[in-house]
Amino acid sequence: MKPFFINATIELYEYTEEEEYDVYGEPIINYEKTGEYPCDWQTLSTRDSQLMFGKILNNTFKIFLDINVPVNDKMMIKRKGEQDTYMVIGSPQKYEHFLRHQELTIQKTRKPWQTTTSP
Repeated sequence: MKPFFINATIELYEYTEEEEYDVYGEPIINYEKTGEYPCDWQTLSTRDSQLMFGKILNNTFKIFLDINVPVNDKMMIKRKGEQDTYMVIGSPQKYEHFLRHQELTIQKTRKPWQTTTSP
């Protein structure tokens, strides 16, 4: 039994650091695609936004996923078909009761990150 209503497909990107450095001496960071998963994508309610951040944010969302989706707090998320990227806020919350699922809070990044697809 799924505890959510699937209304979007997300693409997950894993953080990778290359051996090369940019002109400022910082390591070049890429995100490599690890998979696509169906999810329930919802806007964060004003009440939850006030509790979490102390203010109302319009670019913050909640995602409900199957508990077996491999996701962590260093991943970058894209909604399939969009260019915008989102970062995970905090750690994924896993619920192991009879409605097994995990919940992510994500926030839109100011600038889309460079992503690559896996071979």
